[in-house]
This record gives sequence, C-alpha cells and structure tokens, in this order.
Amino acid sequence: MDQIAPNEDACPALKQLAATARASDGWKQLTTSDTAIKLNAELDAVFGDGEWDWDSCLDCLMTTVCTNRTVPANEGTGAEMTQDLFDRAIDHATSIYTYPARFNNSVWSKAGMGFTTYDMKTKLIAAVNNEQNHPKFALWSAHDTSLMPFLAAILGDSWDGKWPKYAAMANIELYKNAESGAADLFRLIFDGTVITNQIDGCSNNLCDVRYMIKAMDFATKDASSCN
Repeated sequence: MDQIAPNEDACPALKQLAATARASDGWKQLTTSDTAIKLNAELDAVFGDGEWDWDSCLDCLMTTVCTNRTVPANEGTGAEMTQDLFDRAIDHATSIYTYPARFNNSVWSKAGMGFTTYDMKTKLIAAVNNEQNHPKFALWSAHDTSLMPFLAAILGDSWDGKWPKYAAMANIELYKNAESGAADLFRLIFDGTVITNQIDGCSNNLCDVRYMIKAMDFATKDASSCN
C-alpha cells in the first residue's frame, strides 16, 4: 500500500486512467508506428521473441551497463546490442512510461502522487504560516518513478519527460522576503538546476510560494481521486 510512487493497490483509479491513456490515438502512434515496430523486431532478435517487455527493458539494460557488463549477443540469431539500438530502446522505454504520466493534464500522475504531495504541501503551508514546531527540513526518499509523476503533476507540459539520473533530487526551498520578512518566496531545483520558472505563474528563480502551493492543488488526503 506504499504511496511514495503511483500504486494501483493504493489507488485503484490508476488502472483505468492508464488504460484510457493507452486507448488514445497518441499511444497508438507511439507503439504501432513503423519506427516502433522496427525497434521491437530488433530487440526481439537480441533478447528473444516473447522473452522481454517494455516494463522491464530499461531496468535490465541499465543494471547491466551500469555494472560494467555488456548485453550478450543472442546465441540463436547472432544479433548484438549496439550503442544505437541501446539508445533507441532507452528513449522508447522512457516514452512508454511518460506518455500515461503526462496524458490528459497529467491526471494519472496527480492521482498517483496525490497523497505524498499532500504531505509535502501541508508541511510547506505550515512553514509559510510559521506554525509552531513546523519542520525546517523534510526529506522523502523515493523512486525514479516517484520523481517522474511528481514533476509531471506539478509542471504539466513544462516537464521535459526525461528519466531521472541515478540519485536525482528535487528540492523545494522556502525563503523569507527581504522587504516583508514573510516566508513567501520559493525556489524549485531539480538535479542541481533551478526550474522555478517552469511552475505556472513563475518567471524568475525566486517566485511567490502561492504558485507552488497552487501547483499542488491536486494533492489530497482522502484519496477521493483514487476511487
């Protein structure tokens, strides 16, 4: 029932939301284009027809090359994993995951990250309001598949849709306004790059925290979006 990443057991609506995305014309174009068919055939030759799927492709490839091993050639077909095929496979695996995450105003991502984001939003508001004993620092240790839907949910079309690097981190920093003294400015950083201006309503590195809170409007404690 862990909700640090979208989980269909904790949020049953995710299954239908994903199915709706995968019934769309955009999904059909992504998965049935001549390019996709050719790529599937090339990977069948390397991995074996029916011996792999897109849900596990990226993890299998990355855990192999990141431990300084090579993907073995297929003994039956002699097909080898080239750098070009590897790159195309990673790009397509990313698109397979991110398409439902971004579809229809990121509704799948918002439902799946609603509970975790509610926890973040609650702590952020408590700090803005200077509530007694509000946390000065909060850390959520998560998955790459937590960061991606979180970014899709709060950034919408501004999100670049890239798979996070190993040990990537998103930071929400709260600042006091030098003129008013109120904690009403924020900065959003992802993997060391300031991306505050990707939040709707923000154009600078520092922005009114109300826009960050508004970007979290989908957050919910009662899981109503998951019914």
